[in-house]
Amino acid sequence: MNENSGTIEITTTDVESGKQTIEHDISENERTTHSTPKRPKRDPAAVTAEFEFLTVSLLAKRWCVSPSFVRRLIWSSRLASTRFDQSIRIAHSEIERFENEAKNAA
Repeated sequence: MNENSGTIEITTTDVESGKQTIEHDISENERTTHSTPKRPKRDPAAVTAEFEFLTVSLLAKRWCVSPSFVRRLIWSSRLASTRFDQSIRIAHSEIERFENEAKNAA
């Protein structure tokens, strides 16, 4: 595409007739850039409310903290968790207990 002239040059090769060039003028509407649409932002509490157990990353998003912070709470025994095979899950009842304890301490 020639940016200055506003035309696209399309080149096709035909075996019998040789090279053929076609120019197409681009209107202002056709010059828009295409991008993938962005997802609407969701409330982290609404996203996590549908699950009985949350992953470390989902809980971190809900609390707006890093996943390593949630893991430190688990390793320090301040937040109880359940291990399913290789993954760590936190029950909603434990999350509510921790959140209520944090509210009462503040």
